[in-house]
Amino acid sequence: MPNFFSLLLNKAGDPLKAGIKADFLYTFGAMSVGTTNLPNDVAQDGCMNGEQFYNGQESSSDTTFMDVAKQPLVGGHVLVPIKSLKTVLLGPLQQMQYKCGTPIPDHVMYFPIQEHGMPNIRGWKDWKINHLLATYSLNLGCTSFNKFRKTYNSFVVHQLPTMMKKAMEDFKAKNAKLKMMQKSKNATNATKER
Repeated sequence: MPNFFSLLLNKAGDPLKAGIKADFLYTFGAMSVGTTNLPNDVAQDGCMNGEQFYNGQESSSDTTFMDVAKQPLVGGHVLVPIKSLKTVLLGPLQQMQYKCGTPIPDHVMYFPIQEHGMPNIRGWKDWKINHLLATYSLNLGCTSFNKFRKTYNSFVVHQLPTMMKKAMEDFKAKNAKLKMMQKSKNATNATKER
């Protein structure tokens, strides 16, 4: 949580008693940390110098999906990024930027990893690929496509199937527990009616 730590370092009164300040902050796929656009107390405009990068993917509709910032799995449905420049990387040399203090618009959403309470395999795959450090490196122009492809292939072949299996097992266990609770509730209600 470097974004939260940087804000604490710059907080008025130095609550950490660190005696240092964070001049710049650059993050890649950082989770949102506050219910409001938390300001940098050192800056007059409250903006943190630097940039928050998020990989993203445009869909066929007017929706753009982005890594982690709005993901409910990590609190993104109620939390927002700190007050700074936010850049959504849509591919090498393609990006959208939101100035400091500008909220991420509603048409920019999280990758849909669930649909109707079931794991969405495509959404999980897209989110995990966009969360890979190699994807950030590719989208920022720091690595070649061939190097990225090796990381991507390794992820898809080795890690993704295990993750999908675990997601389905978790869903089945949760569903079984809910059915058992409903059965118990029904039995209790039937006993009361007698």
